[in-house]
Amino acid sequence: VEWRGRGVCVDDTGGQRACAPEGNRFALETPDGKLLWFAPQDPVASVFDDPRVRQQQVVVKARPRPDGTADLIKVYSDKHGKLHDVRYFCELCNVTSFVPGLCPCCRAEMELKETPVE
Repeated sequence: VEWRGRGVCVDDTGGQRACAPEGNRFALETPDGKLLWFAPQDPVASVFDDPRVRQQQVVVKARPRPDGTADLIKVYSDKHGKLHDVRYFCELCNVTSFVPGLCPCCRAEMELKETPVE
């Protein structure tokens, strides 16, 4: 399923909160104000740890779960109506990831790359 909106930090009571440096739980806030919660154990949801991703309109592909949360499959940024693939890349090691952080090879910070989807 595809949803459009912005990544937000949420607390366990269902409300939005300011994002902390780490240990956040995320949801997607749709344009009509609804929240699509990502499963707490979903490692791909940590893409929203990056404030550059949270600050922009995104389109997510996600798999709904029976408990009402969803597992993220893919995140795209929406730049002027054109989708861009969101990923992180280490040029030195030629390593790609879907979440921010350190390169598993050289331990340098991975670089955010947004490339147009053809």
